[in-house]
Amino acid sequence: MSQPLLESTGRRRIRPKTLIHVGVIIALAVTIVFIALAIQKPRLPFSLSDYEQAYAAGDDDRVFEIYDRIRGKRADLLGISQTVRVTQLIAEAEKIIDRIEQDAGNKSKALILSASQGGSLSEQSIAWLDQYAAMTSHRMSEAVLEQVTRYFDGDMDQDKFTHFLNEMLRVPHLVREFEPLKSRHEDVTQISKLLQEANDAAGRGNLYQEASVLSKIIEEKKLLVFEPVSSYLENRLKTVQSAYYAEQIILIREEMSLAKTYDASIRIKRIIGWFPDDHELQDFYDICIKKNPERIITWWNPVEHIAIKPIIADAERAFDGDRFSASAGRELILAVELERALGQLYDHDYVLVDSRSFVSADGKLRGMPCPAGKKPVVLVLEDFYGSLPRAESGIAWRLDVNQEGCVTGVLLDSSGEERADTRYSAIGIVEEFIARHPDFSFNGATGAIAVVGQYGIFGYPVSDIQDLALRREAMDLGIAIPESLKTDFALNRSKVHEVVKALNSKNWTLASGTFDRLQLPNVTLQTISQDLAMMERWVVPYTGELSTLYCPFGEHVEFDAKKVALIAEAGYTLQSGYGSWAYWNQNRAHVYVSRTFLSGDGLKQSSIHNLNRFFDTRAIIESNVRPG
Repeated sequence: MSQPLLESTGRRRIRPKTLIHVGVIIALAVTIVFIALAIQKPRLPFSLSDYEQAYAAGDDDRVFEIYDRIRGKRADLLGISQTVRVTQLIAEAEKIIDRIEQDAGNKSKALILSASQGGSLSEQSIAWLDQYAAMTSHRMSEAVLEQVTRYFDGDMDQDKFTHFLNEMLRVPHLVREFEPLKSRHEDVTQISKLLQEANDAAGRGNLYQEASVLSKIIEEKKLLVFEPVSSYLENRLKTVQSAYYAEQIILIREEMSLAKTYDASIRIKRIIGWFPDDHELQDFYDICIKKNPERIITWWNPVEHIAIKPIIADAERAFDGDRFSASAGRELILAVELERALGQLYDHDYVLVDSRSFVSADGKLRGMPCPAGKKPVVLVLEDFYGSLPRAESGIAWRLDVNQEGCVTGVLLDSSGEERADTRYSAIGIVEEFIARHPDFSFNGATGAIAVVGQYGIFGYPVSDIQDLALRREAMDLGIAIPESLKTDFALNRSKVHEVVKALNSKNWTLASGTFDRLQLPNVTLQTISQDLAMMERWVVPYTGELSTLYCPFGEHVEFDAKKVALIAEAGYTLQSGYGSWAYWNQNRAHVYVSRTFLSGDGLKQSSIHNLNRFFDTRAIIESNVRPG
């Protein structure tokens, strides 16, 4: 009897061998995927260490292979999506390229420097320079320019430069650039000669002349024999122009702040063409054109000088019949008389000029700029000091500065009370007149102030010797000393600095009237020497260096060679005494000028002092105030 077929009720089991095969297949697939991904992942063909090995071995072919392939790879990377990885690779590639170019550049510079110092290039070095010329062209040009610069600056002699030139001509890549230097030797020599002039100017610190010579060479196009010469000249000119600008713009700003628009315009004209886009320069120049006279000439004749002593600000006190009234009437003029005199000078086409504009720093006469149709005049405020006897004559016994920064005169009433006003001093009256008539002042000029130091500076004793002299004079004359006269030297010195700053801001030139108001013809050389030392010790530290001496009482010493020489050697290159007409004279180390004294007596007897050439004194004098 046959058995029936039975069905299996369990699942079919996978054999272990099959599982192993599947695992192997999966692992291989994963590996293949990773390999494929790794192959596709961007990377550089060489590393920095690959280059360093090739460089150390002197394998130039290998270096160029690395250089070219790295540059090619960098170009490829720049054209794909800029992932973090790609950005890192680009940076790494640039680092390798920069290192290769830097090393090659340094070597090319070293070879070129050696040739400039008299060395000879080996055939191997010539081949290397030519091979690497494309890679190091920028650095090689810099190195060549450095040596050309040394030659034109005078730091390389002709023999060494000729040797250097011949060595460079052995490098095929440099022949085209250097051949003009040899074939146009005459032009190179001419450039060298012209540059010597520029170098001499540079040695003297004359940047403007140096720039002018360089510009002249550049404008002569035929002299630009090859690119390194052009680069040298253009780079040097740009450097010099920038240096000159930095030097001049400080002075221009200062001159513009002082209304010295003529001086400023001369400086601006020199540089505005170099910097046409400089708005500050253009704005300054526009102001100068507006304020300066249309035509300016050079004045070669003697310059008139008019001198006054401190003005009477309080006529009632000046002419009160005391013992000081007579001298006040003889020597001094009233504030209103000064104003009228200025008006007549203005109407007669006089113009105020700087007291130093016609004499050089070393004491030589020179032509001075002056508006066409005008006559220059210098106003001198002489014998300038404050004292208690002067207060008795209605004169400001000291100066001060108000809240607007203007100098004021301070009157001392008989009661001991003080009152201040700009019109109590000639300084304020002159400044006010110029404000109403700007064309009365050329190039910001106001006047000169001859400081006397024996009682202090502008009414402020800054030392015991001045304070004692001020008090002793008052006591000797029986004048009461006011409580406001305090011996506070720190405060006084501060006040003097404040006044000087205000005077400088309005272009007042400070000068010497000697420390002790010396009658120079009647004193010894030793006395003059001591007086000069006192000025240097107690006045100059506050006023700044003084270079003009207005001889007290107008008593000059031009006839005494030893006294004149002593004063000139102390730095006073301009000296002045009284005269009845414009006069000047050139001495060995100084200029002498005459000044005309405008006084109360002069107004009454104008012909004696030859004041008629300036004024109609009858229209100036305040007869109803002056004693008869």
